[in-house]
Parts: sequence; structure tokens; C-alpha cells
Amino acid sequence: MRINEVSEICNITKRAIKYYEEKHLIKIKKDENGYRCYTTDDVKRLKEINCYRKLDIEIQKIKEILEYPERKHQILSQIYEEKQKEQLEYNARLKLLRQLIDEKTDDYENIEEKVDYLNIAHALKDMVPGSFGDYLFYHFQPYLQIKLESEEQKDAYRNILAFCDRTNIKIPWNYRFALFIQKKTNTSLEKQTLAMDQKLQSMLHPTEEEYEKAKSMMIKQAKLRKHWFIKYQPTMIMHRKFMKRLQDSGYNDIFIPNMIRLSPSYKEYYDALKAFNDRICRDTGVHYDANYNLVL
Repeated sequence: MRINEVSEICNITKRAIKYYEEKHLIKIKKDENGYRCYTTDDVKRLKEINCYRKLDIEIQKIKEILEYPERKHQILSQIYEEKQKEQLEYNARLKLLRQLIDEKTDDYENIEEKVDYLNIAHALKDMVPGSFGDYLFYHFQPYLQIKLESEEQKDAYRNILAFCDRTNIKIPWNYRFALFIQKKTNTSLEKQTLAMDQKLQSMLHPTEEEYEKAKSMMIKQAKLRKHWFIKYQPTMIMHRKFMKRLQDSGYNDIFIPNMIRLSPSYKEYYDALKAFNDRICRDTGVHYDANYNLVL
């Protein structure tokens, strides 16, 4: 079968099928002309994947289920328990909201003690209001869909809040405009998480073509930024000043190290990004100078 037929049978888009193949959830054989040929087993697997996605099971968990079928029951049971816990928390919130409505109570202190934030991302958004908080929230929210568990995480979270409390940085207008557009387009957390996962995988396991493209792009950017009409563009000047203010405030020395301690998924992303960038810089000779100019 060809992808058009499979897409119709499984009621999923061709883009989704190709994405599942990129994520190694399914492996499709090709004929002598290089066309993908889908079997009935492939269709069965795609329907299984689609079932898991409709049950809101994340890609990484689906991959684990498919790779270790003997552990399927155990993995699904664990997912069920996690989702049941989330449902109980959600129901508890609804109950407290109903209490506020029915009892017309002013006992906010008692109710506030009974409820907690859904995750660190929502807590951070409330604790750091304003454009700087928006910048942090939309930049890091895919990595903060967790709750504080260990003492190390709690300590890291306290350090992050202390840093944000004493940091007063004005977000440039172009960054604020980008945040405004992101809010208006209502980019879903799932899309952000998928994009993050795709970028992570491309850094951890880049193909030769992807790596060469990244090198070429880095060199091109460095050459472009040598020209005065690029280097001294208002947006480029604002970007460099903003990066410098972040650095001077302790962003790279305090905030980022504590983010690494706080979020395992961010640590994985940060380590992959650093290794990937270090490799490109070694191979191309490109680097950022002290004033955040890209130099070849």
C-alpha cells in the first residue's frame, strides 16, 4: 500500500505518518524505486500508535511500549496511575471552586493551603509576572511540566525565584512582540514539546546532511554579521544588549545551572545543545565574542 491509502485507512495525515517514522515508532520498507510500501502490519501498528495518541500518551512512552512489548502492561499501568493522580488533583480543584461558589466563603487562606500549582511552569508564571516572566515561561515551559519532588529541585526552584526577584531586565520590544504573537496564535504546549523533542533528536543524532547544513548556516550567519548594515541594525544591537544584560544579571551563572538541577528534561536538552554547538564551533572556528558578536 502507498501512504495515501494508509492515511485514509488509519484516518491520520501523511505528515503524522512520516513523523512517526522519523521518531522510529514505525519502520517502513521501500521498493526498488525508493517508494515506501506499507503492509497490513504497518497499518495495524499505526492504528495502535493513533490509539495511544488519542489517549494522550506522549511519543516517548509510545516508543517505549513498542520497543518493549513484554513491558506494555507495566508501562500502561504506570501511565494510568499518573493520569489518575492528575484527575484526582483536577477534581479536588473543582471541588474547592464549587465551595467558593456555594458557600460564598471568604476563607481564602484555608482554601489556598489545600491547593497547589499544577506544575512548576504555572507557578513560575504567577511568581514572576510581567514581560520577563512571560519570556521565561514561554521559553522554558515544555521543560517545567513537573512538580517539585527532591530537595535538590526545591533548592534550585528557590534559587530561581530569588534570581528573578532581584533581576530587573527590560525585554526588548521585538521579543515582546514575538511573545504577543505566540499568545495570539495560541501555540499549544504539545506543539512546543514536539518541536523541542525534534530539535533534541537532531542534536543527539544528526545525519551528515543535517550537520553540514548547520555548519553552513553558522558560517553564513558569521559572515553576514561582519557587515556593518547587519551588525548595526537596531534589532541586532538590541539583541546584543539584551544578551549582555542577561549575562551581567547572573542568568548564565545562576538561572541556567539551577534550571539544569530543577528539570531533567532541560538538562538533557542543554547537554545536547552544548555538545552540538561545541562541535560546530570546533569545526568552523565560529564563536561569540565578549560583546555577543558572532565571529568567524
